[in-house]
Amino acid sequence: MTSPAAAALLGLLALAPQDPSAPDEARFLSEVRQLSFEGKRAGESYFHRDGQLLVFQSEREPGNPWYQIYLLELESGETERISPGVGKTTCAWVHPDGRHVLYASTHADPRSKTLQDEENAFRASGQQRRYAWDYDEHFELYAYDREKKETRRLTEARGYDAEGSYSPDGQWIAWSSNRAAYEKALPPAEQERLAKDPAYFLDLYLMRADGTELRRLTDVPGYDGGPFFSPDGKLLCFRRFAPDGATAEIYTLEIESGRERKLTALNAMSWAPYFHPSQEYLIFTTNRHGFANFELYLVDAQGRGEPVRVSSTPGFDGLPCFTPDGTGLAWTSNRTADQSSQIFVARWNHAAAQEALRATFASARADDRRLVEESERLRFLELAPLDEARGLLLRATEGTPALAAVGRLTAGAPQRSHPVWIGARLAKDAAQSSLSHDLLLRAVELLRAQRASAKLALDFDVVFALWSAETEKVDPRALIGADGIAAYIDLSGLEGWSGSELALLGLGTSPGWKSAVEKANSPVGLALRAQDAPPTSGFAAPFAAAEIPTLALGAIGAANAIAASPDDAARARLARFAALLARAAARGAQPLKFTRYERPPAPAGGGRPWLGTIPDYAPAGIPGLKLSGVAPGGPAAKAGLQAGDIVVAMGGREVKGIDDFAACLDALKIGEPVAITVVRGGAKLDLTATPTKREG
Repeated sequence: MTSPAAAALLGLLALAPQDPSAPDEARFLSEVRQLSFEGKRAGESYFHRDGQLLVFQSEREPGNPWYQIYLLELESGETERISPGVGKTTCAWVHPDGRHVLYASTHADPRSKTLQDEENAFRASGQQRRYAWDYDEHFELYAYDREKKETRRLTEARGYDAEGSYSPDGQWIAWSSNRAAYEKALPPAEQERLAKDPAYFLDLYLMRADGTELRRLTDVPGYDGGPFFSPDGKLLCFRRFAPDGATAEIYTLEIESGRERKLTALNAMSWAPYFHPSQEYLIFTTNRHGFANFELYLVDAQGRGEPVRVSSTPGFDGLPCFTPDGTGLAWTSNRTADQSSQIFVARWNHAAAQEALRATFASARADDRRLVEESERLRFLELAPLDEARGLLLRATEGTPALAAVGRLTAGAPQRSHPVWIGARLAKDAAQSSLSHDLLLRAVELLRAQRASAKLALDFDVVFALWSAETEKVDPRALIGADGIAAYIDLSGLEGWSGSELALLGLGTSPGWKSAVEKANSPVGLALRAQDAPPTSGFAAPFAAAEIPTLALGAIGAANAIAASPDDAARARLARFAALLARAAARGAQPLKFTRYERPPAPAGGGRPWLGTIPDYAPAGIPGLKLSGVAPGGPAAKAGLQAGDIVVAMGGREVKGIDDFAACLDALKIGEPVAITVVRGGAKLDLTATPTKREG
């Protein structure tokens, strides 16, 4: 039977056409639609426990450029302003009694109106500030009585007091504050930090709903914020930023014992967690897919398995909250026509969420067993463990680059610094094969056999690594340590290779690569298509960006189709080439020297047409040519092409793969517009680019 909460939300959903969602979202979200429209932006909405009220913040008050707090009655559509209309506000919550509303505001600051007028004048001049949150030290917590139309101040201390919520029984308030930093004398370095980064000092606090019995819950460097109670009132979920503010992870805290549990380890900005009413899992926001691309994810409340992606629309999707009965979701998104942030609502598929999370439990257990097996295999091959990586590293959560298994083939005593690294992608599970994974282990066996027969002379160690990741965010700086890295050879782009021509990317990152390739391929005889330009996507890209000589092996021809797997003879040839390439790179009195790639100048009086597209040689498994990027300011970028776009047609010609794409490029003419069709987010887009003359 549909509850009043669900009826109110679902009634609203029926009032307007559905907003199209990406295919992946349809598994969890249906009848997606925009709820708020008024004002410059709106968001951070939370339901009252009966599901009939939704409190939110919005920039819509005339004369005030900042957020104010509003309460929406879902059945009637009437909106009531809760905050006084002056100053800044944030983070509201409705008391279980429906009468009182908690929020944070700076309206008591004597300079509020002056600051407001100054901001209005600044915007009226045509200038625009980059949007960023302000940890104003005048933020205090207030409770508004809807019946008496009165506001009561609950906190009164210098510092940021905000991000509050009531407990399910209405007796307690949890919130975030940096008041402790203002209450004591800080060393000069911390005083400077407080002036520049007040969020660093934010911790969680708890007090009675009337503002009494205040106590501090956390005391950790870095920003603890956004606390919400679990449905049973025993836990808090919150986000904790690293001390440098670059990343954040999701935690829960047991209020009575103070025991914490870390639920995510995505090495990204993960925040805004919220419990499902079942208390089985939480939904949260993360930018693991790109700095400015925030998506919704689920995580098990016990930290089991892996996080599960919910949304897949480019841009911002965040600050989610469930309806009290768990059948609906509200969140903030800029999937609007003008890309402003507004509130969206949708039906929620709880059964699909349970199923998706349970699937990761079994996968995680299988991955654990498989990684142990890989470690044993590397040990059997008599590889010395990599000291810095401690041999076998714990697997990372899905999408988080980490070493699954690693071994080191030593050059002999004394051990020298600057090893050569050769990496491949770990197969997703035991039932799936990974060509690069297989090739890496074959290369290990070849080099080990050469060493056993005294035919292998190395001047530098060779490190073999299997990456347990879905995305390419490997940080070479975390691996280098005191040893440094002489060179990196990447095999992960070989998935989809059919046994024919092979791409080599990054030849220009070191003058030593051409000699190494010549030595390695002379006895093997592979058909190679070499490019001086460094790889711009995949696991190899961060190594090249870190100024490490980098050579990436990639598939050609079958890169964007499901190619027939190469036979054993072809695999053996490619593994031999990889092994000989690593051996050549690990020989010499000095490690390979890095050189920065410079695009060659165009011939005088001539020049080829240039679009500025950067193909992705990793297989996509679908027709078309995927772009790993576009040159900033180039014709493709100006036409609106983006990284991740899949080119399916150009100049009236169908593009099925890299060969078709190359033929289309050959047909381009400088200054003549060309029609390009791409697939982005499941939808086709028709764009027009005008090739220019390739300059230096």
